[in-house]
Amino acid sequence: MKRPKVSQTVIDEFSRIVDLQDQKGFEKYGVSIDDAQDENYSWELMALEETADLQKYLVKRIQQLTKQNRELRLGQRRILMNKLMNENLRLEQQNKELAAERNKYKQAYNALRDKIIHQLNITSDSLK
Repeated sequence: MKRPKVSQTVIDEFSRIVDLQDQKGFEKYGVSIDDAQDENYSWELMALEETADLQKYLVKRIQQLTKQNRELRLGQRRILMNKLMNENLRLEQQNKELAAERNKYKQAYNALRDKIIHQLNITSDSLK
């Protein structure tokens, strides 16, 4: 069976990291792990130390992601608030325009009403 690409990528990356760690260990201790004298090392303690470091790295990464997530949510809120403010301004402008148009119609209505009343008064006076 052919290995999936993602699996191969994991293996390749892990191998690269193991190689780098082997090189780092050799530079620090002067021997490979295979040649290290067991009596010179507490393998369990070293594993626990590495595990403690792993936990710190994970907590730090979780904090970093939490901060990024918070910043993204704040950014999304800002975008939404800007959209809402722009829509509010647009509606306010439309409301002003409609109020001005209503005033024009009201003035035209009042002028027509006054004209009709005036005409009625003239007609009424002529009938007397």
